[in-house]
Amino acid sequence: DPKLVMQAVTDDGDALRFASEALRGDRDVVERAISKTGLALRWAAEGLRADEEIARSAVGGLRCLPFVGGLALGFVSGAARASRAVADAAVASNGLAVAWVDAALVDDDLVKLALENTFDASTPLRALHLSPSQADLVRESDELRERVGPAVARAVASALAGEKAETADEEIINTNVAS
Repeated sequence: DPKLVMQAVTDDGDALRFASEALRGDRDVVERAISKTGLALRWAAEGLRADEEIARSAVGGLRCLPFVGGLALGFVSGAARASRAVADAAVASNGLAVAWVDAALVDDDLVKLALENTFDASTPLRALHLSPSQADLVRESDELRERVGPAVARAVASALAGEKAETADEEIINTNVAS
């Protein structure tokens, strides 16, 4: 029953998983579900998972738990997966979403956006999947130095670049980056 499904996804977006295939392909039903949680995108029909507008909405994180939205990028498919607008929305919502961004879209600007929307002292930076050359962005990040101090910022950048730790403190940071 379409009305029952619409009410269910209004209450809990993840209820989309119990909908029929036809309703998983209904744009209105899917939009309502992802308005509650972007991760409901995983239950949407393939055609809607590849729709750029639906994908941007799902990854944008304009919900009560904004950091979850970006992770919905893992469920985006087709042309929407290769969209810079979708990648930017996901990474702005959660920097860790950069792990699911099409490699052709990952440039310095996207890495900076990921760092701005991810880093805190407990985040394993390995999760960002940065290349060693992108470690320089960390080294040069005024915002990161401001948050954690210049010595820690240098140590994090060195660890990301795969350089050997020179101090005990750097060794601890390297362990966090590698975990």
